[in-house]
Amino acid sequence: MDIIIVEDKESNIEVQIRYPIMNVQVRQLIQRIKGIDMKIVGSNNGKNIVLNICDIFYIESIERKTFIYTKDQVLKSSKKLYQLIDELTGLGFI
Repeated sequence: MDIIIVEDKESNIEVQIRYPIMNVQVRQLIQRIKGIDMKIVGSNNGKNIVLNICDIFYIESIERKTFIYTKDQVLKSSKKLYQLIDELTGLGFI
């Protein structure tokens, strides 16, 4: 796999993937790139906070409540753990 990186101050970020055949490796690469901009909403003291998934350390469920942990805070999610698992599958979460 070759990686070509070009700085162009006049453009937005663009990712182009060239491949001879669609396979698992290409699909995983696409999923991970798409996940970079994915956001999840959590709440802290009634205030909604939008998180980039790259900032999430881990997610857990305690007594039927789902919590999202970042470096600096713990947020509550309105979603169930299984819903977040479905959304984050293929994005590097285990």
